[in-house]
Amino acid sequence: ADALKKTFMTHANDASPCSFESFAGVLGGKKIKVSAVEREEKSRLCGPAALNGIVVYDSGVYGLPKDTSKLKFDVKDIVEKGVHLKFGFIDAVSAGIAYEIEKQVLKGQTGGFVQVKMAKTPSDVNINVGNRARRFVESKNKPLSLKGPIFCAAEYNVV
Repeated sequence: ADALKKTFMTHANDASPCSFESFAGVLGGKKIKVSAVEREEKSRLCGPAALNGIVVYDSGVYGLPKDTSKLKFDVKDIVEKGVHLKFGFIDAVSAGIAYEIEKQVLKGQTGGFVQVKMAKTPSDVNINVGNRARRFVESKNKPLSLKGPIFCAAEYNVV
């Protein structure tokens, strides 16, 4: 997951189609290679929301980019007064993709493609919000806004 995260972060805005080797090693006694990829032309390795951070402010939870100037909403108070987590979308997405690859390799698959597309809920980003936390946010009529165009993908092959 860490190797995939590093690759996504380093090459997030590189033009596609592209492929960057992230990991070459052993998993479950099998040699594998994992690459961060974007097959589509005229795109980027990662979508615009892939590098969003997570900010908690006034009982709401927000996924925000580092540069908030292009957002339709004024998020100045959220950015200045909110608590910025040390964990962002790319951490969760990388861990989720790595987990799916591990699961598939351990089941005996010899290659595959794992992708996170448009996130509409926290679970789409591989973030689990506990029931108590969800109920608290909802009871305050605040947003739990962890969504956006992630578009991160990886290919793997057993070699």
